[in-house]
Amino acid sequence: MDSISLVMRRSYPSSVWLLLGLALFASACSDMGSNPGDAPDPSERSATWIGGIEDLMIDQCGDCHGEPAKNGAPDTFRLDIYDSSENDGNDGAFERRDRIEVRALNQKTMPPPSRTALSSADQALLQEWLDNGAPRE
Repeated sequence: MDSISLVMRRSYPSSVWLLLGLALFASACSDMGSNPGDAPDPSERSATWIGGIEDLMIDQCGDCHGEPAKNGAPDTFRLDIYDSSENDGNDGAFERRDRIEVRALNQKTMPPPSRTALSSADQALLQEWLDNGAPRE
């Protein structure tokens, strides 16, 4: 019998080692679904571009209003970037904030019916961002 087996047998009952192994396994499994790139938990988001709005816009608008524009979306602006300084002078979300408010919050025509609608939490966060002047940070 090697020294590790001897220490394990004499120091702790096998049930302790089993529980320790299960705890380590459960801990490893609990992290399997999370990635650093996942969208933040809604309760952890803030009404700033980098604090939650960017992820929201990429998730909800970026497929069509990203690079390249798709599904008939105009290619003169992008909603997956903050402003024109990031897009060769073409508008970003900051310059389009009034239209975002009208289409996404007032008329509720964006995202289109073929896409998942904004949740009430997303709508509230977006409204707060707009009410605060659409801050980057």
